Amino acid sequence: MCLAGKASFADTSEDARFFISHLMGDGLWIRIQTDHRLNTERFYREALDTDNARVVDERRFYALIPKRTAQDIFDEHRTFVENITVEQFGADGLSEIVDFFQTPTGERMLSIAKDEGIFEPKYSGRYGYREVLDDWGSYLELDDFTRYSAFTSRPPGEAFIVTRQEIQDITMSTISTAPGFFEPSLEPLLEMIEADGVVEFPADFVRQNMIRDIERFLAQ
Repeated sequence: MCLAGKASFADTSEDARFFISHLMGDGLWIRIQTDHRLNTERFYREALDTDNARVVDERRFYALIPKRTAQDIFDEHRTFVENITVEQFGADGLSEIVDFFQTPTGERMLSIAKDEGIFEPKYSGRYGYREVLDDWGSYLELDDFTRYSAFTSRPPGEAFIVTRQEIQDITMSTISTAPGFFEPSLEPLLEMIEADGVVEFPADFVRQNMIRDIERFLAQ
């Protein structure tokens, strides 16, 4: 849904950044980072398998695999996730959600969420997402719970409960399938092959052929 709104573009961008920073959790970016690492490792192993080569020094092989941090991935895709957030809630709806979580009650809830890992997979994976947010409310004193209940009874609060997980799912699937996201460079593969004692080939001429093929490709 996208409500016509009073919020300025600058305000909306700030609201989206607040939402992503405080109400998404780091788990999303860590999951994407883990997927990237596993797929990159699989790419190099499969490339070696084509010539019946095998890794004989796992520690050095892994050290040569390029690493991307969760922060790198977040920084690269920040604007994309901000846009999804605004599209899902609308500018005014997002503004009302952020306003609530900047109240004393909302700030206490964010503190609880951080302490208890409410937004992290280790917690939310045990229940459906609505149950997670219900459980979040169980940590509150009566006055705060009443305010939270009033917030979630309004359309933006209800949308927050229903839609937050959808934003994570859209982000995860879109980034993970984006062209180029899992297309590792061949330079590290060349370094693995040329390093002494990292990869074993059935014969040296097979190693040399693979080195030559990679060098030709990189020279294009």
